[in-house]
Amino acid sequence: MELIFLSILFFVTIIFTIAYKKKFRRSENEKLLAEIEKDFEEEFNLNQKESFDHSVRMKELIEWVEDKQLEDEIEKRS
Repeated sequence: MELIFLSILFFVTIIFTIAYKKKFRRSENEKLLAEIEKDFEEEFNLNQKESFDHSVRMKELIEWVEDKQLEDEIEKRS
């Protein structure tokens, strides 16, 4: 009888541990995603009122990427 009780207690403990770990991971992932989004907004000076395309720094980044693509194309042709 004690063996059955201990087995049930053991399995219940394992189930609660797994559930707690999943909940903890989920909350940590949400915090991490929020931090990444905050860092991205700070890095590119994005305001919620200002759209993504109108950000001055984003325009500079797009122009830089376009210039690099053009340079790569010219090097391929040479």
